[in-house]
Amino acid sequence: GADSLVLTGANTTTGALNVNAGTVKLGATNVIYDSADIYFNGGNLSTGFNDIIRRMYLTDNSTLTLGQTAHALTFIYTDSLLNNKTLFCEGAPEN
Repeated sequence: GADSLVLTGANTTTGALNVNAGTVKLGATNVIYDSADIYFNGGNLSTGFNDIIRRMYLTDNSTLTLGQTAHALTFIYTDSLLNNKTLFCEGAPEN
């Protein structure tokens, strides 16, 4: 659906982050544990803060929305950008 989840605290869980629908917004720096994977199963990941993601899996067409401030989203492994799916990358709307 169109719901949103904002992550604001340090995350120490080693489980994967699944973005299935709606928006998951990174609301602070380093809210994803560095050894966690992210699965794009549809939906949107909205960034605006520095974070490190171990590995990204693109299992369905999804969107990555980049925030308006300078920041870095680092992927440790990039060998999983397969599956003939599309990751749309777009800038955040201006206020």
